[in-house]
Amino acid sequence: MRDFVTEVAASLSYCGRRLEAIVQQQLALEGSTVRITHPEFDVNDEALIDADPMTTFHALVDEVRGTTRWWRPHFEAKPRNPAQFGEVGSIVDVQIRWIVRPRFSARVREAEAGRRFRVEFFRGAFVGSGDWSFEPAGQRTLVQFRWAVRSNQWRYSLAAPFVDLEAIHSKVVHAGFKGLNEHVREQDAGSRIG
Repeated sequence: MRDFVTEVAASLSYCGRRLEAIVQQQLALEGSTVRITHPEFDVNDEALIDADPMTTFHALVDEVRGTTRWWRPHFEAKPRNPAQFGEVGSIVDVQIRWIVRPRFSARVREAEAGRRFRVEFFRGAFVGSGDWSFEPAGQRTLVQFRWAVRSNQWRYSLAAPFVDLEAIHSKVVHAGFKGLNEHVREQDAGSRIG
């Protein structure tokens, strides 16, 4: 079933790109313009992580910098300057690898170590914001991620009525939460042994 869904998503992606090219070509010939309405998405995901907020925050920053790999293969980030990622203004290019494979770029808008992290998605498949928060919950951390975006490409706009992009987003995020929790547990176990 997963192969079938992957094929359908790939077909929709191809059809969306092809349709977009045809419409743009036709509009250029006619000297016309058209305003396209892209769907909006607003999703909140959360999980309890077995580490304090500062450790959890730094584990997320390390993953985006590329020094760890606990969110792979579903999420891959390439910071334009890895040493600066996490600082306000730093930029990262992201590739999601699930049923659909969007690419987008994000800029750090706010970073408060151990408390919150805000990015602006400014180019690619989706534009909008991503807000991470890290709240103490006893010996653990409640991590929350709010994804408030709109589709920025026809293929995702066309796929939206047929493919639950919000559910796919949540699956990728929860795969990340699981990987993050396993990572911090391994780090903690390693520090107790050593």
